[in-house]
Amino acid sequence: MKKPRINECGHPDIPHLAKGKCAHCYWSAQYARPEFKARQAIYNSSPEVKFRKSAYGKVYRAKPENKARKAASRDNPESKSRRKAYDKEYRAKPEVKARRTEYRKVYEATPKAKAKKAAYRNRPEVKARMIDYHKVYDAVYHARPEVKDRRAVYNAIPEVRARKYCGANKTDYGETLLWFLVPVEDRCCWLCGCGGQSLKLDHNHKTLKIRGWTHAVCNTAEGMIMKSPNPTRLLATLATESSR
Repeated sequence: MKKPRINECGHPDIPHLAKGKCAHCYWSAQYARPEFKARQAIYNSSPEVKFRKSAYGKVYRAKPENKARKAASRDNPESKSRRKAYDKEYRAKPEVKARRTEYRKVYEATPKAKAKKAAYRNRPEVKARMIDYHKVYDAVYHARPEVKDRRAVYNAIPEVRARKYCGANKTDYGETLLWFLVPVEDRCCWLCGCGGQSLKLDHNHKTLKIRGWTHAVCNTAEGMIMKSPNPTRLLATLATESSR
């Protein structure tokens, strides 16, 4: 009995074609040659070939048996998993990633893509879903220790503190920044003259002028005294009582 010829490509069950390779491996090597790829690209770029291929594809895809075969292949779990694995491997290639990123940038800059994106985001169900998502995400994100530390460092910057104070109290930014630039150890309450770590910046709510650093208790006491019918006599009485 004649022994079957073993192909050099390692496929003994496929008929031998030439140069020790089976038909599949031989033509795969031929198609991979640069001159063949260049020749094939020139051929496929001609208008008549494109038209012929598109016309044939439309006729082929319109046949009922081809539609049924495609639907069966699409619904097959094995085909789905194989297609999914191929897509994942294909999109993981660096050149494919770069090409898809460049295409996405060009596409998202077009008026059609912008209008489509705006219409999608203006849907009520999308707005509600995004609000719920950001609530959960913000709660998780701001609870991270590194985020808390980063925010604490940022909020301790004098310019940032002055900008926030001016935004909340409508005071002058230049004057406010000068007070925040004073070192913590050099700050003292303008009412009692004592220092401390719990000093807050105080301003006149009518003139919006900065009055200085103050303790919360001193600021509250000053506000209550100024509401008295006779603040001068009240202060004199308090001074007399405290000296006894």
